[in-house]
Amino acid sequence: MGGAVSSAKYGSDNTKMVVNTLKKLPFMQMMDDRLLQELAVCFHVVKYAKGAIVKSDAASGFFVVVAEGSVDITTLLSTSNSKHLVSELLCQRKTGDYVSFVARDQLVAQMMCDDSEDAPRTANEARKKLAALLELNRTIADPFVGCTLLKLNFDKFSKLRARMTVHSAGMKNTARFSGGRKGKGGMGAMTAPEKLHLMGSIVESEVVNYLVEIPFLEKVEMTRLVMLANMCSYLYVRRGEHICVEGEIGDRFFVCIKGTLQATLQVSLNAAQPTFTALKSGTKSERRTTIVALQEQVDGAFTDKKIQALKRMGAGSYFGEISLVFKIPRVCSITALDDALLVYVDRAAFCNFLRVAPDAAVVLLEHMRLNFLDTLIKQGCAFLNAIPPLKLQELSYMSEIVDYEFDTMIMRRGDQQTCFYILLRGAVEINYGSTNTIVEAENDDAEGEVNVNTNELVLVHPGGYFGQEALLLNTGSLVNVRCLDHCLVLKLMAENFHEFFSTLPELFAEFCIKCLREKTRLEHIMQHYEGHKLWAADCVTRFRHHEVSLFEYIEDFKWQADISEDRNHERALVIYLKFLADTAPTPVNISSEVLAVLEDELSSEGVGRDVFAAVRREILETMDDEAFQAFKSSRVFQEYLTMLHCPQAVYDSLTSEDEELLSMRSQTTLAVRRRTTRNDTTKTDLPAPKRAFGSGFSLVGDKFRRNSATVFAVANSTNTVDADMLAPLGAQSRRKTKAAAGASRKLSTSFVF
Repeated sequence: MGGAVSSAKYGSDNTKMVVNTLKKLPFMQMMDDRLLQELAVCFHVVKYAKGAIVKSDAASGFFVVVAEGSVDITTLLSTSNSKHLVSELLCQRKTGDYVSFVARDQLVAQMMCDDSEDAPRTANEARKKLAALLELNRTIADPFVGCTLLKLNFDKFSKLRARMTVHSAGMKNTARFSGGRKGKGGMGAMTAPEKLHLMGSIVESEVVNYLVEIPFLEKVEMTRLVMLANMCSYLYVRRGEHICVEGEIGDRFFVCIKGTLQATLQVSLNAAQPTFTALKSGTKSERRTTIVALQEQVDGAFTDKKIQALKRMGAGSYFGEISLVFKIPRVCSITALDDALLVYVDRAAFCNFLRVAPDAAVVLLEHMRLNFLDTLIKQGCAFLNAIPPLKLQELSYMSEIVDYEFDTMIMRRGDQQTCFYILLRGAVEINYGSTNTIVEAENDDAEGEVNVNTNELVLVHPGGYFGQEALLLNTGSLVNVRCLDHCLVLKLMAENFHEFFSTLPELFAEFCIKCLREKTRLEHIMQHYEGHKLWAADCVTRFRHHEVSLFEYIEDFKWQADISEDRNHERALVIYLKFLADTAPTPVNISSEVLAVLEDELSSEGVGRDVFAAVRREILETMDDEAFQAFKSSRVFQEYLTMLHCPQAVYDSLTSEDEELLSMRSQTTLAVRRRTTRNDTTKTDLPAPKRAFGSGFSLVGDKFRRNSATVFAVANSTNTVDADMLAPLGAQSRRKTKAAAGASRKLSTSFVF
């Protein structure tokens, strides 16, 4: 070992130094004094000169503890200006830290099990590749003072374990061993053999086995993961202690090795927090006061809190990955339910590691984007819940996460370079500009009503969005958007916005409704996931529910035809026989001319996705009558607009050309390209879906479908319809929402902290 001098004798001073050094290791805190004395015999002291290279044994594992001085973990990187390799410092291991390497035979076996294209196929290829990679990783003694290391003798340690352990058939040497007695004692109640068993998995570098199972690290070279494992540190936590506290700034990423953890979050006792909340207009200083005291200003939505348990986590769980990239407060607290052992890496060390494995940074950001979206869906964000899982992953690939500091202006009125934003964390204020509001006079001198010119301000919570008006109307920004906190947003460029939302009529309809308000067209309401239920309930009271059901079946038919043309003719005949044939059980009146054309198409061999286009158009025309205008004047519709928060300033500024741009007919012109279908072999530039980044990928049931069955609950609550009349419609409706159909989203085992 270059520059190493080994102490031949184990004097009392050396033994005392070994014991004192071992006590500084977090995973040694579970050991009692007698066991520490036994372990001290398994180590011997090795001193290294200034700048000496600490070399590992080729055949066996390597585990050392820094007793004095420090050790630099470096790597050799190529530069763009030179062909020579330059040494880069990744991290420094100080007194009480450890360095370990997996035995080379074990690494060779793991490399051969890799299923990637460039993986070695033979043991010789694996050894050559491993040797080349290991040459890039270097462990060097402090260049100024050198270092003193405690090197573990694996033979002595194995004999100690054999002497103290009663071998059990099937027991595996793994850090996931859940030994220890159940109950309050936690790790303190573990027996000596169980403690040695856990330590054995640590010194044999089985932390790498945890790292390789983390989604954003699964494609990193094994030797790089060994390097990352050496950059990690252990943390021993007693039962009841906090690992992360909600609201604190974090800079560590944790992996649980042993123990049970509980994630908790403070939530409001009141009803669910709306995505958009109107703010009172005022002077700049008054708005600042409102920002500081939001808890008191926004209808008491934040005043009363309770602790909500989110999830229990055990060995292999990880959390805090967002702290590796962004300096934001933790969104929840993590508490140890029993004595726990964790391993962590801080932001500075991980950023250095990304210079060695840059691909991990790309995958990490993809992982975080989907985790944020999944978290918001779990918290009840209706807008994101309306996006099918496959499209949600596409949104993640097309967008980027951007962070903004407090009081930063994200958008300014008149900006020409506009984008679409989804708020992931924090709060922003949208200023739509001045509007004329009619209010009652507040003094005796003024009588009746007066016009007041005020700024329309809106508070946006996580899950909300902004910027869509300028993109839909092809104009500059119509709003000022300012951060009220350190915010994270999902940013979608203009061309990606049109490409993505042109295939989602439910959400395109919501954008149009927010602009058009009372000028909203029937097709907007029929396409929107919430507006559809309200309009269908109104149609039930007027015995026009069959038209709504037929519209739903046609939309389902178009969606299924986009996926596959198999059985298109059969599905079209089912719809015809159910609603349009002379003997249809639920007949809908359609003109004879349209029916004749439809019957001719159904008699032909091929049936396209737009076979019911004329029927769909006639349904919309016949239902857009006085009843629909009365529906838009109703209290239910006004409450619906309030829930969506449709800005008055945008509505007042619309021209007839703008209204035409916001028609559902213009939606098809927005797409730059379409997803590949059976007859469209256009290749997309999206990467292949990656495992465990969020949503599942089942096609069946993933499309968001309006739930006409839930409409009956709305209608029944008004006590305007008999249950006997609703029964037939409930039986024939086959659309289910995601919640009703139980469509599952495959979530990562991680939280976004």
